Amino acid sequence: MGNRITITQEAKFKLNEAFQWYESKEIGLDHEFLRAFSACFAMVQRHPEIFLVGKGYRKGLPRKFPYIFFYRCENGLVTIYQIFHCSENSQKWTRGL
Repeated sequence: MGNRITITQEAKFKLNEAFQWYESKEIGLDHEFLRAFSACFAMVQRHPEIFLVGKGYRKGLPRKFPYIFFYRCENGLVTIYQIFHCSENSQKWTRGL
């Protein structure tokens, strides 16, 4: 078994917003987007120690889609704090790490 995963409300909002955008662009692209995130979340759940950013925060990079998410793993719980489109300035968030 892996670690448990929780997603903050802000990260859920961003994920849903992106899902809806992909849904409007092409049939099935929204579900492909969710599969990419689900696969990346599953990898992080099994191997949370990858991709250290700083101060205990790490990043995940879903395949094919230009998104990045920041998470932390403590006591068997992986918390997804933020999701960004790569065109956004994620430095504003990571600067505080």
